Amino acid sequence: MASTSVPVATSMSTDEAIIINGDSMDYDTNLNKSTVVGNARAERGVGPQKHILTAKKFDVYFKDKSEKTESPSKVGGDIEEIKAIGDAVLVKEADQLTVKADYCFYRPGEGKDVKVPHKIEFIECQDNVKLTKAGHYLEGDKAVININTGVYKVTSSKRVRGILKPAPKTESVSEATTTSLEAAS
Repeated sequence: MASTSVPVATSMSTDEAIIINGDSMDYDTNLNKSTVVGNARAERGVGPQKHILTAKKFDVYFKDKSEKTESPSKVGGDIEEIKAIGDAVLVKEADQLTVKADYCFYRPGEGKDVKVPHKIEFIECQDNVKLTKAGHYLEGDKAVININTGVYKVTSSKRVRGILKPAPKTESVSEATTTSLEAAS
């Protein structure tokens, strides 16, 4: 296996960059693929749009596999897919979304959508999927999440299991005051 340092994209802004780290990392120029082993972690976005993917191991596949150049901004090109293997976890704090599975496939994407005029990002998780969002819980064999819109779909070869909680009731100020006054009487 031909191995060198991991390619670094120098033309991306911080909110577009995918920051990847782990205990060890290699890059195979023949396959245009990086392997990250041990505490693999990928982050994208800033502030409330930030999402984090972790796993025991990542296989990172790059676009433009035929282009072989030693320029740091060109080697590997853009990420086509990150395959997260073993105890994969996706967290998007702003949406209170956590997905756990055996495997996840993260695809940054370049597609345009009329409703979402920027890059469309998908993550597909498989095997032992457990999705929690704002107190709700879903369990199945597969989950597909559109990172941009927060829309997700969970499927199963048997049945999808879930716990959906109603929104908490909020007490108005006048009700709270009346209740307090009645209790004081």
